Amino acid sequence: MKIKSLFSILFIISIFFVQNLIAQQQKEDFKPLYVTITKLHNTSTDIDLEEWKGIEQEFFDKITNKIDLIVGHEILINYNKKNETEVILINMYKSWDDIEKTKELRKQLIEKAWPNKEARYAFFEKQNKDFKYYYSNEIFISTSLAKYMNKEDKNKQKEPLLYYIIKNKLSDYEYDDSLDAYRNYIDNVTYKNPYIKAYLTYKHYVGSDSRDFFETYVVGSLTDLQKSLDKDRELFKKYIPNEIERKEFLEVYYEGIDDVSDVGIYMNIPSMSK
Repeated sequence: MKIKSLFSILFIISIFFVQNLIAQQQKEDFKPLYVTITKLHNTSTDIDLEEWKGIEQEFFDKITNKIDLIVGHEILINYNKKNETEVILINMYKSWDDIEKTKELRKQLIEKAWPNKEARYAFFEKQNKDFKYYYSNEIFISTSLAKYMNKEDKNKQKEPLLYYIIKNKLSDYEYDDSLDAYRNYIDNVTYKNPYIKAYLTYKHYVGSDSRDFFETYVVGSLTDLQKSLDKDRELFKKYIPNEIERKEFLEVYYEGIDDVSDVGIYMNIPSMSK
């Protein structure tokens, strides 16, 4: 699937100058969440994805879901059928300390769930046999512009949600005008788009490149993703009716990003969503 047009690019590139984002736009009661992101890649040509989901479900029920310090959790599978065994694991915490505390709690729960050492090794060998983990040692934090899905609505969700994930490389320079344009666009377009169930933003905290910034648009389906682009176009025209002024706005808007380094569409597994 190819998504074209100026407005689809606008939909993809929505992040500028995150270095100042929290400082300039932070709400008084805002506290960022700490986010760990781990990628897995299939190493087998005959993997049984449903069997693997069952194994992950067991681990989620016995371990992850019992750790209250993990305030958010997703397992995302690449929506592209040719690459559906690319998986992203996301965990969210309220503090850096909670990340460290979770390691010990996870160890305790694992030993409780599988007290027999041989059975424990057998489970994890089965869980990991078809995937290679890529640990980047990167940690992100959320920003105050994120829009989260209502917890009650999310818990009722039975069908997979689509996560449209963009990894941006930001400019090394500060453009306050672009930051203002970004904020105005989010307020007048993204937040008002009924097809966007959530808008998630993660900025670099620990890692190799301080310019890294993830943003995610959560929608109900691929059809809703396409509809959201049309709605963006409609809302943007309503926000700035004059065509020349819209073009000038976009020129300012695009000044703060060097590159979009990665774009992908993923679907979550509702029974393992937290």
